[in-house]
Amino acid sequence: MGYLVDFFYLMKEFFKLLFLVLISPLGLMAGYLFSWE
Repeated sequence: MGYLVDFFYLMKEFFKLLFLVLISPLGLMAGYLFSWE
């Protein structure tokens, strides 16, 4: 039981990190494009 909880917590943290890494470049690129036009 505790192992499953730890696993899900790690997955949640991993996806949060992945989400931030994916969103940051996209957000920067979008801001660059909007400011460029």
